[in-house]
Amino acid sequence: MRLAYVSNGGRRFVVVRDGAYYVDLSRTDMAWSRGLTELLEEGPAALQRVEQAVATAGAEARVDAVGLSYLRLNEPGCVFCIGTNYAAHIRERSRPFPVEPSCFIKSVAALVAHGQPIERPANSEQLDYEVELAVVIGRAGRYLRVDQALDYVAGYTIMNDGSVRDFQNRYGNVTVGKNFANSGAIGPELVTADELPRGAHGLRITTRVNGSIVQDSSTADLVFDVAMCVSLASQTVSLKPGDVISTGTPAGVGAARTPPVWLRAGDLVEMFIEGIGSLSNPIVDALAPAAGHGYDREAYAPIVIPVSERANGD
Repeated sequence: MRLAYVSNGGRRFVVVRDGAYYVDLSRTDMAWSRGLTELLEEGPAALQRVEQAVATAGAEARVDAVGLSYLRLNEPGCVFCIGTNYAAHIRERSRPFPVEPSCFIKSVAALVAHGQPIERPANSEQLDYEVELAVVIGRAGRYLRVDQALDYVAGYTIMNDGSVRDFQNRYGNVTVGKNFANSGAIGPELVTADELPRGAHGLRITTRVNGSIVQDSSTADLVFDVAMCVSLASQTVSLKPGDVISTGTPAGVGAARTPPVWLRAGDLVEMFIEGIGSLSNPIVDALAPAAGHGYDREAYAPIVIPVSERANGD
């Protein structure tokens, strides 16, 4: 199945794709009026009920995708990200080949929906694109072994892990550069795991900027596969339905190009994963206060000086 969370006429509802149309679950026998996260919280049996509701849906439940506005796919309690996880991407950044996964947490506030504008922040000119296979958890779990991790996956979607590279590099960790408001995107649809190869292995994954391909790879190039990523995340957080685990980006990012290529207002970023679909977002400049953004790197200077560096007598 392919599920999405959409709005129309001020109403929000979960839909399931049925050919060229969607089926509005709120207008089926299921009468589902809440979001996709809440649907996943009902457990795997709820998805079986969805299948039955779609199969028996009448014409009144069918809606044309044209005119619908996509909402953020779901509201995860945790977005757990794996970095530096495609072999070719590691080589292009001249990084040491990892012996263990690199991880960070992303705020859901950094992500917009399919079709919504991604904001280039007012205090940086180094907004980068990163297409990623995102795993959506379907069952609560903790301390999962690698060999059981895929049983906890509801499905997959696409994430643009937008990165503000100067902030990412400047402060010595990725978290600062990965959490700017509205700097990335997720969606448009959740594709259930049964529709894809096990672990979403071997799927083509690409990015186009203004129609030109800039990333083109396969999920077969993942260094740490989906099962490993889910298992590792569960060692840290108590995974809950709707949580997202993003698995890293392939080669071709703007920061690795010569000269670097940064996203600008007016650009269109289109991301594609085979069997999942396309995530498309325009780029705009974020609004800043009339007085300016106020960012001054020198303002973040230490106010406590180590004793070894103080002048004699101070």
